[in-house]
Amino acid sequence: MEQLDAKDRAAMLKIETKRQHGLAEIAAELTGDLQAELWRHENKMEAIANRGEVAEKRQTIQESLRERRQKLLSRATVGSDKGIQEKIPVTIGSASLSNSVSATGTARGFGGWFANVMNFNNR
Repeated sequence: MEQLDAKDRAAMLKIETKRQHGLAEIAAELTGDLQAELWRHENKMEAIANRGEVAEKRQTIQESLRERRQKLLSRATVGSDKGIQEKIPVTIGSASLSNSVSATGTARGFGGWFANVMNFNNR
């Protein structure tokens, strides 16, 4: 009888040891899963915070670009950003090169060639 009691106690001890090892394994798995889930959650929170920062930076950049575009547009339409409100009319037309005059007043094209020939003969 004592042998049966000893065998039962040994069997019960083995079962208890296996149960504790099983619980330890389950606890380790749950700890790993919990850490992974916590890491995922932290990454999501960080991504949300980063999105907010990126959106703020994007908004400030867009506002500065909008201001620069507006300044350039006003400079192009008004004249300059120094308060000069004078508009210069511009007409686009075709000018013949044979009878045109340069900015210095000398004739270009055939007129210039003819003037050079005449000046060469006068020398």
